[in-house]
Amino acid sequence: MDQSIAKLELSLDGKINNVIKRIDEVAASCDAIGVRQAEAESRISALEDDMTPLQARVNELIKSNSELASQVLDLQARSRRDNLRILNLRESVEGSNPVLFFEKFIPKLLHLSVSDISIDRAHRTFGPPAAADDRPRPVIIKFHRSRDVTTVLSAAKRAGDLQYEDRPLRIVPDIPPAVRLIRRGFNDVCTELIKRKVRFRMAFPAVLSFEINGMKKSFTEPKRARAFLGGTVTNENN
Repeated sequence: MDQSIAKLELSLDGKINNVIKRIDEVAASCDAIGVRQAEAESRISALEDDMTPLQARVNELIKSNSELASQVLDLQARSRRDNLRILNLRESVEGSNPVLFFEKFIPKLLHLSVSDISIDRAHRTFGPPAAADDRPRPVIIKFHRSRDVTTVLSAAKRAGDLQYEDRPLRIVPDIPPAVRLIRRGFNDVCTELIKRKVRFRMAFPAVLSFEINGMKKSFTEPKRARAFLGGTVTNENN
C-alpha cells in the first residue's frame, strides 16, 4: 500500500513539475511578448513624432504647389488673352498665308471694316490635318491689339449663328485646357440657366455669376451652383 502511494506521489510530482515548467515557459513567452509590444509602441510613438513635422512639410508643399499651379494658369491665360479660336472651319481653307486670309475673312464674316483688326499670327492647333469627315482642327488667331479681341467677340455675338461654306462656325476665347476642363463642370448648370432664361457670365478662371429671383450669385464650385438652383426650384414650386 505504501509503495503504491509512493508511486502515485512520484507520478503526480512529475506531472506537476511538467505543468509548472509549462507555466514558466508561457510566462516567459508572455514577458517576451510584453517586451516586444513595449518596443513596438516605442517605435510607433517615435514614428508618430517624426510624422508630425513631415506632415506639416507635406501640407506646405501641397499649398505651394497649388499656388504655383494657380500662377501658371494665370500666366497661360495672360499669354492667350489676345487670342481667339475659330471652330469648325474647313481644313486648309486659309491657304498658305493664313494671316492675310483671316484679316479679310473675319471682317467679311462679321460685317466689320478691314481696318478694325490686325493679326500677328494664325495657325491650326498641333496635330495632323483632319480627314474630310472629321472635325477640323481649331484655328488659333493672335491679334495685335487686345481691343481687337473684344471687337470680334462682340461682333460675333451680334451676328448670332455664323456659317461659312454651309458649316456652322464658332468664335470663342482661347482658354487654357485646364480652365476649359474646370468650366466644363458647369455645363449642366449653364443648361439649366438657359432653360430658365437666366443670363449668366463666366469670369476667369471659372466663376459663374448670374441673377435670379432678385439675388446676385457667384459660384466657383458646380455642386454648390446645382444645390442653389435645386433650392430655387423647390421655393418656386411652394
